[in-house]
Amino acid sequence: APGKPLPYTPGKNYWGRKAYIQYVAGDLPIIISSPHGGYLKPAEIPNRTWGTTGLDTGSQEKTWETANYIKKLTGRYPHVIVSRLSRYKLDPNREIKEAAQGNKHAEQAWKEYHGFITAARMWVTQRCGRGHYFDFHTNGHKDGWLELGMWVPPSVLQKSDSAMGTPAVINASSIRAVATLPGNILADIVRGPYSLGGLMQARGYKSVPSPKLPHPAGGGYFYGGYSNWRHGSGSSANKYHGPGPGGVIDGTLVESSSKFINNAVTRDDYSLKMAQSLRAFMERHYGFKLVDAAWTPPANERCHNATPLTLTGGQVTVAGDTTG
Repeated sequence: APGKPLPYTPGKNYWGRKAYIQYVAGDLPIIISSPHGGYLKPAEIPNRTWGTTGLDTGSQEKTWETANYIKKLTGRYPHVIVSRLSRYKLDPNREIKEAAQGNKHAEQAWKEYHGFITAARMWVTQRCGRGHYFDFHTNGHKDGWLELGMWVPPSVLQKSDSAMGTPAVINASSIRAVATLPGNILADIVRGPYSLGGLMQARGYKSVPSPKLPHPAGGGYFYGGYSNWRHGSGSSANKYHGPGPGGVIDGTLVESSSKFINNAVTRDDYSLKMAQSLRAFMERHYGFKLVDAAWTPPANERCHNATPLTLTGGQVTVAGDTTG
């Protein structure tokens, strides 16, 4: 469990108490989490009595399939963190009060979940210099599209590229770090041809924002969540969750339409296209060569040519975010 002396080895499983939380350590600058696809309903944790409790159908399966395809495409592992608990028992994508509702076992699982994400962020920060955290969800909106939330509100998505790219918007987004890299433009990252939405749209999956659908135009759209704010790179205050953590790890909420993943055949194709798009997105905007074993740029070499991360003392700290 997090907090004990433990070397994290790429491709190996690490577990929280009673295996409620699972972490597969990675050696890529990609972190993926799945908070709402779990099925476990242990008696020691009572059902939550308020807040959303619905299952994100197929999201856990999509997470593993996407991670497996990334491994096939690059030869390396993304970091993957999964809550195996039913959302009736725990909602890791909420503040701990709503998430665990006072149960000590649920609270421990919440801390383990975010502790593993923080450990992954520390690894990527130290070894890669920058990276991206993707929080995988499922939605049943009638629009039937992939929704990509970076804490850029729909009202801002309706603006021109130049109006979108102000320091206030960039600092309030969960992708501040990549948007401030030399040569990068926020609008390109959010809705350009090489945005994640643009790449998925080109592969046949309706996506917002993207060049074809630059904003939701009143349709269903989640533009951010607790976890991608907590673990993203936003720096200014957020009216829902307070100041952002800053740092060099960006965060995107990935809300897949249930129709894309409601059966094994469609989910497999979708997961492959997602893995391909994630690779292209990271190479384009971050400058990584994810299939280049040499990892020529010095910042990239640290992703693989360093000793495994050791977590000691009960806490890890990344850009001011301390998690037990």
